[in-house]
Amino acid sequence: MKKSAQALYTLLVAALLMMTAGLVQAAQVKGLYQASIPVADRSDAERKRAVADGFLQVLVRVSGDSAVAFQETVQAAQGSAERYVVQYGYETRSETVAGSAGVYLNIQFDANGINNLLRRNSLPLWSSNRPRILVWMAWEQGLDRELVNSNSMPGPFQMLQDEARRRGVSLRFADFDADDQALVSLGDIWGMFPEPVLAASQRYQTPVVLMAKVRESATAIQINAMLQLDGQPVWIEVARGDVASGLRQLVDQVVDKVGAKYALVASDGAAEQIVLDVSAVDGLNDYAALTRYLDSLLAITTYRMQVVDGNRIRFLVTPASGLEALEQTLRVDRKLVPVEDAPVQEPVVVPAEPAAEPVLDATEAGMDDAAIASRSLQRKQPRPLWSSVTAGEAEGREPFVTDYLRQIPNTHCPAHRAGGAVRRDVAAGAVHGGAGAAVHCRVHRWP
Repeated sequence: MKKSAQALYTLLVAALLMMTAGLVQAAQVKGLYQASIPVADRSDAERKRAVADGFLQVLVRVSGDSAVAFQETVQAAQGSAERYVVQYGYETRSETVAGSAGVYLNIQFDANGINNLLRRNSLPLWSSNRPRILVWMAWEQGLDRELVNSNSMPGPFQMLQDEARRRGVSLRFADFDADDQALVSLGDIWGMFPEPVLAASQRYQTPVVLMAKVRESATAIQINAMLQLDGQPVWIEVARGDVASGLRQLVDQVVDKVGAKYALVASDGAAEQIVLDVSAVDGLNDYAALTRYLDSLLAITTYRMQVVDGNRIRFLVTPASGLEALEQTLRVDRKLVPVEDAPVQEPVVVPAEPAAEPVLDATEAGMDDAAIASRSLQRKQPRPLWSSVTAGEAEGREPFVTDYLRQIPNTHCPAHRAGGAVRRDVAAGAVHGGAGAAVHCRVHRWP
């Protein structure tokens, strides 16, 4: 492969890091590919109309861009929106349920079909891991002025939450407790002074902060807002004749700007490739979780394992929109974290396509468990790669085991036999890093 055909980068990241309870940088948004549309009746014509409306709603939500609904390719696809439906069902709602009473068509769209449609037409695609938006909103009505939250102003609060749900984002309203009030006042929010608001926002650890003041009269609503997006201020103004449409327009403008920052657009031309080094992969569970995470990333189109070196794995990754977009996705997700100033060591490179292993029992290869254990004592002290895995625990995880071991040089294990009554796989083992690394394993027979 010619050097000019790809750009290689080294991105060092630590092992999987679960978000702590206090970390609210990102939220896993559910229901991105679902729509609930009110219908007048259960006729075919009304169902087709609702499916078409839900199709546009889902595309706007998944892309993070309201302008997607006006694209010619999207409007053309809307005519055959039923092709993208996985399932649908009717629901009768009472007035006690959020939203209006009546009959609704609940629709589940095909995620892969929606994603591919956006990719084919070079439209944005935003993953389900999205940064929470911290909200500081002062509301004036007559002579009263309040900070919006679920207790002080439940009506506007619920409207904002419903609109955020429509657009696929999560809002976090500031507590405005004693800690907040020590740094910021209601007057600071109404006066649109960013310094005290941003100082009080630091405890919430979110990269997106919305500060707004709303002036409501009998005939109009006026909103002045500042969106702080990764340290950059964006000013927003909204003037409407009623509260519902005003808040809807505010949320649309905010989410469009946040989506433009975090959504990905497939790159044109030859795809670059990035070297992704992941350290502290300390066992089968870590490896399985890591590959599941990489599979879920919309910022990656393909990846393959190149190197295993102890508890460090090197992948060759093809990003959907370049290195910067991939790094941004990792920062938001916080499941892989950067390793600062980590030394780069040259691991043992595994051939891209190793020869197929013969289907043999350990005993057929002339090496029983005792012989394997004896051989291991002649090497350096082995470091456990994963703890013992019983046949029951390994059930359903064999692909991860065999895929992992296939990448390790000089693996002395029976190959996985997919067919027949006998199934063979790795149950326990240890790895020696460096040249001549070997995996020691047992054979388990399952009925």
